[in-house]
Amino acid sequence: MYKLYPYQINIVSAIEKDMANPYNSVVVMPTGSGKSYIIAEIARWLQQPILILQPNVEILRQNKEKLSLVVAKDEIGVYSASMNEKTIKTYTLATIGSIYKKPDLFKHFKLILIDECHLVNHKKLSTMFMSFLRQIGSPKCIGLTATPYRMESWGERLPNGYVLSHTSTKMINRCMNPFWGRILVSLNIGDLIEAGYLCQPTYIDKTLIPLEDLKANTSHTDYDLNDFQKKIKNKEEEIRAILAWAVRSHKHTLVFCPSVAQAEALKQQFDGSEVISAKTNKKDRLRIVDEFRDGKVKMVFNVECLTTGFDFPALDCIVVLRPTQSIRLHVQMLGRGVRIASNKKTCDVIDLVGNVKKLGKVESVRVKRLSDGWNITSDTGTWHNKELYSYSYKANER
Repeated sequence: MYKLYPYQINIVSAIEKDMANPYNSVVVMPTGSGKSYIIAEIARWLQQPILILQPNVEILRQNKEKLSLVVAKDEIGVYSASMNEKTIKTYTLATIGSIYKKPDLFKHFKLILIDECHLVNHKKLSTMFMSFLRQIGSPKCIGLTATPYRMESWGERLPNGYVLSHTSTKMINRCMNPFWGRILVSLNIGDLIEAGYLCQPTYIDKTLIPLEDLKANTSHTDYDLNDFQKKIKNKEEEIRAILAWAVRSHKHTLVFCPSVAQAEALKQQFDGSEVISAKTNKKDRLRIVDEFRDGKVKMVFNVECLTTGFDFPALDCIVVLRPTQSIRLHVQMLGRGVRIASNKKTCDVIDLVGNVKKLGKVESVRVKRLSDGWNITSDTGTWHNKELYSYSYKANER
């Protein structure tokens, strides 16, 4: 059994009061604040059928582990092809990819808990989440996320036949026809660091290329990573020296890379290091993560995998070699290092690309209510509805 912290008790209380409301609600909880405990506590309190959705197997395992502490194990079902389990019980944990084509099996669930709910794209009814939820009768949904915002693009037609395209960051409850009705609770990383529940990162700025020198990608939603890798090619010696210091000075170093090719090239230069990417098979990924936790592997080069759901409190060094305009990705990357562990005083964040300078320190990124509603702020500005890119193109050339 576990004991909830005071802030977790307040969150559970807010959710309990919200159950009578028909609309869907969001709870904002940062990395390391115990979303899985909140999910378990809601199940223990309600004692009714609950479908719990999460984006990947790692998070599913974490949620199942906490849930089994408070409800009978024979009442817990798992419906996930990746885990080779397809059982539906009172409390069913599932990955959306395994169930979205089988809505008839889940129509009896009147409450859905969605972990990492920012991944729900409500703008298209044909998406896996929206199609599934509509077909099972649009039950009440409670979402949990550390980053309740998404990048969105839209266009306006100009008189000269061109389209002006815009990209900005928007709160998921402040879009056109939002799926999420309101934010119940907003807890930020900075709050928990100040209260002693999370550890304060230490920032080391080693920016190699100014972000202003990078081109946008073809969709104008982020930087062109191919352009970035060409421009950083002549910085290889500096990168090697920084990584060599990182692995000598820390027990566990996680490097965020822009491409598999770069990650593999760096791996060849550091004995005992490993790469995790979408190309890594399930068996190898589990082995690498286990060996990273055990200290057998001291450095992991990661390509867009170990952001959401990677729970490793002892992580004491993050190297950022992946530039981004996404405040969500920025928070998810740096949030990997804020958990507290024994003999861990801080997590060094070595920024090689200037993301911190552009987007802000992770503890300064806050979702809070301002005069015009909920907004995303950091020590470098306000991000909700802030235009990241704007460009025009001929409508018939798109």
